[in-house]
Amino acid sequence: MKKAFITILLLLPAVNIFAQHSFKSVEEVWNYALKNNPQDTVYSLNIASAEKSSRTAHSYIFPKVSAGFSYQKNITIPETPVPGELFGKPGQTSYLQFGQKYNYSAGITVSKSLFDWYARFQYKITELNVSLRKAEKEYFEQTLKEQIAQVYYASLTSIEAVRIGHADLSVADTMLAIAGSRFSEGVIDSIVYNQAVINRNNNFEKLEKSKQYRTECLNSLKQLLGLNPVDAISLTENISIDIKINDSEKLLPNYRHTDLLRLKNDITGIEVKKARARFYPKIDIVHYYGSLQYQDEFKLKSSDWKPNQYTCISISIPIFTGFSNKAQYDAAVIEKEIAEKNYQDELRKSDISDDNLTAAYTSSKRIVDNSKESFRISKLNVQLAEQKYSQGIFALDDYLKVFDDYLKIENQFLNNVTEYLVNKATIEARSK
Repeated sequence: MKKAFITILLLLPAVNIFAQHSFKSVEEVWNYALKNNPQDTVYSLNIASAEKSSRTAHSYIFPKVSAGFSYQKNITIPETPVPGELFGKPGQTSYLQFGQKYNYSAGITVSKSLFDWYARFQYKITELNVSLRKAEKEYFEQTLKEQIAQVYYASLTSIEAVRIGHADLSVADTMLAIAGSRFSEGVIDSIVYNQAVINRNNNFEKLEKSKQYRTECLNSLKQLLGLNPVDAISLTENISIDIKINDSEKLLPNYRHTDLLRLKNDITGIEVKKARARFYPKIDIVHYYGSLQYQDEFKLKSSDWKPNQYTCISISIPIFTGFSNKAQYDAAVIEKEIAEKNYQDELRKSDISDDNLTAAYTSSKRIVDNSKESFRISKLNVQLAEQKYSQGIFALDDYLKVFDDYLKIENQFLNNVTEYLVNKATIEARSK
């Protein structure tokens, strides 16, 4: 009993090192990915950072308040010329020293920009940057959902291919067993028997390739979901011959992608205005309220501090800056033109891409509906050929030919299903 208990304890860590994840629809996979994908978290942090930068830039509308204390030691007090008449020396100039060895001042300064278009345009750019970061996150999520849906449906198709492959291999094994028995009895020759062997081997290879493809698809899904290699994935949705064709899918334009270029184009437009604002005058108002002390020794008595208060308005007009402002403005205009052309070109390409996707989806929908019927009929033909073969009406090589035709149609049907579901996944990712 004690040994069994220790064995259980040793096995517990091994049981917990991997997790089992089960999904029954693509929506469940999407929700899990958006909650756990680390890159999506980075985009959320970028939005938060852009919002902080926007608040910082918006602070230009508020006055700036600062408190200060200064200490000045006059090593040499300058002499000031005064008329000699004040000292009984008419016609002469006397030089006097005004001030103390030490000067102290303390006060509060309040300043506000009354006219600062450069700061205003900088704030508008930070606002657009917030929208840009949000658009980047939305486009990333759409792209992630497209990739996940494509891999998800490819995984479902591969799982169905493995299921059908096991059934096909079972039939091929049965045919080979019958052919072996007939060959040993001398009923068929070695050519027919060899065909049965080749047919069985082909089905075995086809099944192994389907298993490998299933493993690759599930591992790709793990990467997109941020899962560990040892984690297990179970997809419970079934893809079968009775796949339902959805006629209500409506293609939405890829606006999340074009919005990125539109916002970048808008930002370059504001950049032009900001560069132009370097030529505008800047008006600031400053109010100072404080006290001064001229003493040889620092004192804290209020009577020793004399009030000092003033208000000033400053106007600065850039006249010549070495052509740097002009160069920055010209560069901003060029960047604006580039962004505009890229945006218009991307709109054109996006419309063409949407037309291609619509055509591909419509065509794949018709093809899979058509091939579904062919697959059903070919599967029925195999059953009929098996009955006729067991009744002695069909020869083994005829049975093998029907079965080989069925395998070709089956492979084509699964490829058509995958193509249809991939196009369907792209459309669904845009609409949800």
